[in-house]
Amino acid sequence: MVTLKDVARELGLSTGTVSMALNNSPRISTETARQVHAAVRALGYTPNNFGRGLRSGKSRLVGYFSSHLDTSFFAEIFKGAGEKLAEREYGILSCWPARRSANNISHNLDMMLSKNVDGIIFVGGDWLSLGGETFQMLQKRNIPFVFCSRYCQSHDVPFIVTDDLLGGEMAANCLLEHGHRVILCEYNDSIERRLRGNLNAINRYSDAKSVVFYQPEDVPELIKKHNATAVLTFSDHHAFDVMLILKQAGYRIPEDISIVGYDDIEYAARPEFALTTIRQQRQKLGELVAEYILDRLDGKETKKIQLLPPELVVRRSVKKIN
Repeated sequence: MVTLKDVARELGLSTGTVSMALNNSPRISTETARQVHAAVRALGYTPNNFGRGLRSGKSRLVGYFSSHLDTSFFAEIFKGAGEKLAEREYGILSCWPARRSANNISHNLDMMLSKNVDGIIFVGGDWLSLGGETFQMLQKRNIPFVFCSRYCQSHDVPFIVTDDLLGGEMAANCLLEHGHRVILCEYNDSIERRLRGNLNAINRYSDAKSVVFYQPEDVPELIKKHNATAVLTFSDHHAFDVMLILKQAGYRIPEDISIVGYDDIEYAARPEFALTTIRQQRQKLGELVAEYILDRLDGKETKKIQLLPPELVVRRSVKKIN
């Protein structure tokens, strides 16, 4: 196996000079750095980051807990975080427990801490069950952590999330501005701010009415009962489910019923859906949580709460009515 000494011997340099060149030290000239990197490629040398981590007390690993990795929404957050960390030569140690009991989550955290991770990213809200004592322990051990895609202000932890209250209002306003006055709004206990935004916008119109529903299967009956003309769902996936259920019940979209989703996942733009929706900056969320961890590790000031602006994406699932 090629070692640092082999690279240094090949170039007639000291191992210290080669090491500083590989770590982009400003003390090394551009030409020397170029020669070192060329020799590394030619000889096939791979830096021993594990050994470097033992010497520095840093693993250059960031723990990553995610509720899911099997949807494009969570996959894009993961991509954003991974690419940003890789720019700084940090790796990701990921975990998504199949069983999310408090004990099982705590056990997975203990395993991650045993790997000496430098920071931890929690994506989704399941991890709040770890409780305040766990987060205080991380703070005492000087391990930076941050939550992503879940509003966590009541738990006094740092988090970065889309402004779902604003997004909910934007979704409802789209329908209201298209003349809809009886609107079904979906409830979800983990993202209730979206529903609150829906209701805030609808309540500003004296002639508008909101009806809350809890599962897509209830929508056809509620449309008949309340003479509704539009539906707001808490996610694009549920919008697709509602579309299928309504089409099976004989409704046309948007001729009979208008629908607005939330997230703007890849399939929302497909012609069979052409879903008007609220776009979340998913990859940007991942980049920001990674930057938060890196800034904390660098000793920089960080904002404890960051809200990303959502964006209305208009397609063909909303009809203007009189």
